[in-house]
Order: sequence, then C-alpha cells, then structure tokens
Amino acid sequence: MGWSLDIPTASDLSSLTLRSLPSSILSANNSDRSIPAGTAYTPPASCHDAATHLKMPFALAAPATCYLVTPITTLLTAWAEQIQSINSSLSMPAAVEQARAEIASVLGIEPGYLNCHWDAMNAAVTQGNATALNALRAEQAIISTLVATCSFVAQGLSDMPACGSIAFEVLASQLRARGASPGTNSWTVVAGVLDDQSTMFALINAVINAATAPDSGVATHPSQQLTDTIRMAAAAGAVLRALQLQSSTTDVESLLIAGMVAQDYLADLLASLGSGQLSATSFISLTSTAALQNVYGSIPNVPGFLVPGWPNRQLGANPPEPTPSPAPVPSPGGSNIIGGGRGLEGKGGSGSSLLLIVMALPLLLILLLVCWLIIVMRKRRR
Repeated sequence: MGWSLDIPTASDLSSLTLRSLPSSILSANNSDRSIPAGTAYTPPASCHDAATHLKMPFALAAPATCYLVTPITTLLTAWAEQIQSINSSLSMPAAVEQARAEIASVLGIEPGYLNCHWDAMNAAVTQGNATALNALRAEQAIISTLVATCSFVAQGLSDMPACGSIAFEVLASQLRARGASPGTNSWTVVAGVLDDQSTMFALINAVINAATAPDSGVATHPSQQLTDTIRMAAAAGAVLRALQLQSSTTDVESLLIAGMVAQDYLADLLASLGSGQLSATSFISLTSTAALQNVYGSIPNVPGFLVPGWPNRQLGANPPEPTPSPAPVPSPGGSNIIGGGRGLEGKGGSGSSLLLIVMALPLLLILLLVCWLIIVMRKRRR
C-alpha cells in the first residue's frame, strides 16, 4: 500500500513517535473528500480509510510502544508532548505514562484501555465485543469533531493536515485543563469536552484562534466569517447532532456510516459555512437532526471492508466464523489488551492452510523414504 518507515540510526527507539502521513492527494476542493473511484487499496488512492474510502486528512501519531496508530493514540501523543514541554527533564516514555493516566482520569475509563495494543475494530467486528464498539465511538467522536472543525476553519482540503495538528493540540490542552471526569468506565462522552454546545463552541473557537495565528501554516476562511458567533454556534450545534447520531448506532458498520455523514456531508457544508458561501440559516436547515438522519439512511453500507476477511453489508450479510485467538478478552483491569485478528491471512489462503502444508511435509518425506527402501530391497534380492 505504499507505506514506509524511516528510522534515524541514532534514534532512541523508546522515545520514537510513530506517525502516519495524511493523503497526498488532498486538493483545494472541499468536496473532493473520497478517493477516486476504482482506486481503493492502490497507490493512486494514497492514504485512505479502508472502510469508508475517505481520504486521510490528518497525520496520526502514536508513542513508540504502541501497536496501533489511531485518533486516540494521536491525542495521547499530543498530550505527552505538552507534558514534556512543561517538564523538559521528563523522558518521553515517562510523559506518555503520565498522559495515559491523565487521559484515563479525564475520560473516566481504565488506563489499560489506553496501552495502544488493543485493536478495537478487530475486536468489535470479529468478536462482537461491546467495549470495543464503545471504544470505536470515542475514536469516531474525536476524528469527526476535529475533521468537522477544521473543515469550518481551513480554506481547502490541502490545509487540513496543518489544521489537524493544531486541532489535536487544542483538544489535548482543553481536556488537560478540564480535569478528571465524574463518570467511570464510559467512552460515550469523550472527556466531557464534546458533550454540550458551550464546550464544543469553546473548542471550535480555540482552533480558530490557533489556526489564524501568523505562524500557523494554515490558510483559513475569511476571519469575518470565522469570528461570526452565529456561524460558530451553528457549527457547534451541527457537530453535536452528528455525534448524537453516532451514539445511537448499534454496530460497527452503522457507526462508520454515521462517521461518513460527519466527515463528508457535514464537513462539506461546514466548509461552505466557514467560507461564507452558505448562510447560517440555510446551514442549520441542512444539518438538522432529521436532515442528518436522512443522509445516514441513504447510505446502505460502507464502500470498503471492515477488517480483512469480514465483508460489509453489500458483500454479504453472513461474515465468516471468528478465528479463535489466544489473546485475552479485553477487561478493564488489563494492561496488555491485544485484539485477536486475521491480519496474517491474505486473499490467496489462510493461516490454517499453511498449517496443513507444514503438517503434511513430514508425512510426505516418510512416504518417500519407505518407497526408496522398498526399491533398494528389491534390487538386492535380484
């Protein structure tokens, strides 16, 4: 798929931050959010979401000890970097551990869920794990909120990566300032920052202030539009309605479809609102709860696959039986939560086929040896 990893030879790998690049085909056109038709999983499509086929608008990151790179590991990275900027004597691994504990407190969840080893998508799809589905809701809430916010702020898709870096930093900063959550073991409200109009408004306002700074590197929509409190309030309300739509879903594919509504349909309208092409009144009408639900209902399935070997609704209603996995079922107290997976199975075969071949080889060798001995003995009798 065109991935590469460059590691400086002199680097301390324990402090290395893993980063995935955004799509290389982000244009100035805000409506051009999906990959070109027929290019999925090929180099011309660049970095994109395997399920929704939406272009990756942001660079994502994860600490060196992580197995996965996701929106929440990106938040963890930004959080740790802020801790280290305050206390420069703290090593990055130590800052990550502190950030993990603080995020868990703010989110109201167990720290074990933030060890970056648990593949929530795989666990939710192949095992029907309810905790994994709630974890995916948090991932979708984070990325949908920040994509929507940057669509309102940034002039075009090509400005999204720079805006995304700022947005993750702002989100981490606001969550850190908010402090511990009164709730426990809940992914439904992502740290309480995304739970009401005023906090969403504050988040959008903070991203606007950071992105419009002279050295931000982001080309933004006109300031007179972005600083219009009526437009800002309309944007905040629409994002909250999109998140409420996500929270009402009951399975992975429905959640991803709701994510498409936020990151494609709503994001496009937010770009028009931020640029001044769309009035606040028209925007509110087009993003009402009923309007978002209508868009959601018009999308029958995600265009791609959920995880390898597990089809979407269009490709088949009956997925394969889950592959037994030695990995432990996620539990709140776990510190090494690893989702079972099918990642080593390719299109041309499976892990079980390879096992059969390996088991058959000794039998084949024994059979050949017996045949050779019979031939030798017959020759000696002659």
